[in-house]
Amino acid sequence: MTCSGATTANILTTGQVSRPPQINAVAGATDLVTITIGGNDVNCPGSMVTYSCQNSGGTNCGTVDRAAVNPALDEVGQRIGNVVNAVHAKAPQARVLLVSYSTLLPDTGGCTGVPLTADQRTFERGVAQRLAQATITAANDTGATLVRLATAGHGHDACAADP
Repeated sequence: MTCSGATTANILTTGQVSRPPQINAVAGATDLVTITIGGNDVNCPGSMVTYSCQNSGGTNCGTVDRAAVNPALDEVGQRIGNVVNAVHAKAPQARVLLVSYSTLLPDTGGCTGVPLTADQRTFERGVAQRLAQATITAANDTGATLVRLATAGHGHDACAADP
């Protein structure tokens, strides 16, 4: 049970796209749950899409509120932990795999396929690093198994010859 664009609230309380909260899909007999969450709570990768739209001459691209991203990043680790704890509450025997996000940008530089300014790339890398750390911390705090997708995908970012 998953929906692209979900936030931690969509898993726990508010539902999404006319569906109930995703946590409702977890039952007492559930034995495995994989979770990748938190990015949409901090507008990642939505901010990259917005910047790319703006920098490519798009219209109605929206804006990126950096002032809102930093406090959201301060809270996202606890929100991710709340999701894992809710799964454990509904399915105490379930193995929970907390999967980090894939790497979207190279470690340095950029490319034409991802039209971000140097400042935007620096901002986005910082968001990705803080989100990854929040995921690691949440896994450690809740006993979830961390799956480091970013590490496994390193070198296969959107600018790589083999993305």
